[in-house]
Amino acid sequence: MSVGGDYYYYGIDIETGKIVVAYEPEFEEVVEVADTFDVFIRKIIAGEILLV
Repeated sequence: MSVGGDYYYYGIDIETGKIVVAYEPEFEEVVEVADTFDVFIRKIIAGEILLV
């Protein structure tokens, strides 16, 4: 899910347990990508989330 070589990160929202992603320059603005870590891993395996 990288945007043209920009920096990004995946994290776990400690309040909800959901997996989130944020892109530069606004790292504080996160987007939910999975409800659980298990779903996150399944999306990576299925090719729905690309770790580049």
